[in-house]
Amino acid sequence: MIKWQRAFLLELRLLINSPFLLILPLLFGVWMAVSLAGIAPPVSQDLYMYVYDFHKVKHTLSLGVAVLIGILMIRRDISKPSCEWMGGLPVSAAVPLSAKYAVGFIYLSLFTAAMSAVYVYFAVQYKISTDVLLQELLFFAIQYEWSYMVTLALAMLLAVAIRNRIIYLIGFCAWIFGTFFIDIFLIRRLGLIQLEMLRPFHLSQLMLDSFYANEAWGIGLLKPETWSSRFFVLSFTLLMLTACVFVLKTVRPSNTRGKWGLALLAFSGLSVGCYYSYAQIWVPRIAASNELIQHAVQTAEGSIDSYVTFPVSSYRLELTKQNSEEVKIKAQLAFKTTDLPEEQTFFSLHPHFHVEQLLIDQKSLPFQRTGSLITIDSNQFDRNKTLQNLTFVYKDEGINWRLDPHNNMEQFVSFIKDPSIYLPGVSGWYPAATNKPMFVKYGSDSNRVYPSGGEHLPYPSDFDVTWQGFSGRIYGNLAEEDGSAISRQHFTQSHVKEASFYAGNFIELRDPASPMKMVTTPGNRLEAEKFWSELLKFKAYYKPLLKTELLSIRTLFYFPLENLRIHDTRISGLSGSSYLIGETKSHNLDDYQLVNAMNAVLFGDDKRQISFADVDINEDAQNDKNLHENRPSIFMEIRAAFLYLFYKDGVKMTDEEIRKVAFSQVLLPSTNADPLHPNQDRARNQILLQVQKALNEGKTEQTKQVLASFYQKGLSAPEAPFQYPVYTLDDWNETWNRIVGP
Repeated sequence: MIKWQRAFLLELRLLINSPFLLILPLLFGVWMAVSLAGIAPPVSQDLYMYVYDFHKVKHTLSLGVAVLIGILMIRRDISKPSCEWMGGLPVSAAVPLSAKYAVGFIYLSLFTAAMSAVYVYFAVQYKISTDVLLQELLFFAIQYEWSYMVTLALAMLLAVAIRNRIIYLIGFCAWIFGTFFIDIFLIRRLGLIQLEMLRPFHLSQLMLDSFYANEAWGIGLLKPETWSSRFFVLSFTLLMLTACVFVLKTVRPSNTRGKWGLALLAFSGLSVGCYYSYAQIWVPRIAASNELIQHAVQTAEGSIDSYVTFPVSSYRLELTKQNSEEVKIKAQLAFKTTDLPEEQTFFSLHPHFHVEQLLIDQKSLPFQRTGSLITIDSNQFDRNKTLQNLTFVYKDEGINWRLDPHNNMEQFVSFIKDPSIYLPGVSGWYPAATNKPMFVKYGSDSNRVYPSGGEHLPYPSDFDVTWQGFSGRIYGNLAEEDGSAISRQHFTQSHVKEASFYAGNFIELRDPASPMKMVTTPGNRLEAEKFWSELLKFKAYYKPLLKTELLSIRTLFYFPLENLRIHDTRISGLSGSSYLIGETKSHNLDDYQLVNAMNAVLFGDDKRQISFADVDINEDAQNDKNLHENRPSIFMEIRAAFLYLFYKDGVKMTDEEIRKVAFSQVLLPSTNADPLHPNQDRARNQILLQVQKALNEGKTEQTKQVLASFYQKGLSAPEAPFQYPVYTLDDWNETWNRIVGP
């Protein structure tokens, strides 16, 4: 032990005598602090997003220091002639080697300490709760230590095996290959699902496009995969260190060489076993991917196919947690027998969900399943009944994972891994009454599978969803039953086209005056609080005027959708009684999203930047005055007046200040008429100029009454452009003159 201590102190003294190396951890911490201090509007102010952006590049660069000192510490001895005769001393080669490794590892831990100190400081500034701070800090600290551990061992092994000065170039190549090359070229560029299993060989495993970047679910959902990978990295590190000693024992004869050879074999077996355990995580994912490829429907790109579909009156869904890996789902569908197809009835359900049985009137029903399509003989239904109830009993196991062919990135389509839940309606987690396949293949590329696109449900339905046995709060796009306990959470809503649910690393911002709330990730707290305050101010301004609770939106979601969102689906929008904003660095809680959220809260839809004042009148609309299709309407121009009134009267902004707000071109009178939309400009200019003049003359209350009058008649247009309220400029003038005066 004394020999090892002396070797350790010698190596430590040599490292301390290098001012260049000592200052590097401090500079690393300063680099991170400067990066995080630059977080500011108008882009996202999500602390976690910027922290991960720093780690995935700058930490990977810091591994170059681990490669350098690993090579230097070995070459400092073996490059000298005295190394030969020192090998004859009664000291095992493992003693100086382990001392060098310990000193190098302690030095590299200073980078982890610098990162931790900076992160804790900024996390406190961003009001991150202690439990979230510790969870995220522990994750990144362990990743740092593990990556330095394996990189240092790799560098020392290369230096022991290759004693020429070319080792510096080889070490540089090993560093680049073990990080950016594996990440960018082997895994992402080639796009082969089998190559995803190379991730444990990435020296930091903080890849450029990784689900770890998602604060809501990344760390928690991937915990089993993370630790399986870490066990392999640990065993592989021990293997490389043992190989270093074995090589040194081989260069100079030793009577313990055989023992080290046996240890090398043992650690080799341990590494293979750990990697095999990690690979087992990918076996069901690869099998599921192959199943999607096998059952995807071949079609021509851009072709338009017709599919059989029929409306479902209601869905009654019960999700019960069986154990940590399995969730049982019972879906009861009610539909009119007159809507059923003649010969065969089709339902679409994602292949990830294994159907155990189908029941009709509590009797088992035979069915056939091919990929996402479930086929039932229509004669099995009782057409003498007006309504028929069909029950699906199926289960969810593990993570619904696929490789996105558009960018070769992994995509988590859905998952129910308590307490992590991501279950969007478009993922096909409940049966849809259609024979439209969920996945298609284009052309000759038979190994790339694409979602067929479009809405999962073509018709709106009534939903009743119950979650039982889950440990955390679950959020959905449906209205939640008041007083729901955590162990049994109940959601209901009528006339919606999808049911989506989320649970994870979230925080809540609540409206003290109503059930409305905002759900986001901890790193977004400061930006979300400012946004939420502005939105509640808008809601409080119009609530007494319109004499309504303004509960079109009960939940506003804001979290990242990278590695989650299905290609070509909207990154934000209204769904049920929720409004979802998908977070990116440039798609954040700015004025643009605030105006969208204001419209959603006030009018219950997400229509914006459009006008129906110049639409062409078709013959049917001319003959039928009650037909609100393809008829000119200025309702969007009237809606713009609501926002203008709020900014002028509620926030006391000037026109010049409003001009800086998103969509200001539709909130202010236009000075340049658009020849393509003459009616739109004329209507908007007249309405806004009248409102502007009335406010300047002190007729604010009368202006509010005019807008409230139209609001009571209806200004919502969720089905636009197919159906919307129709108001003409004459309607506006009549109401304005009656209340405000000519």
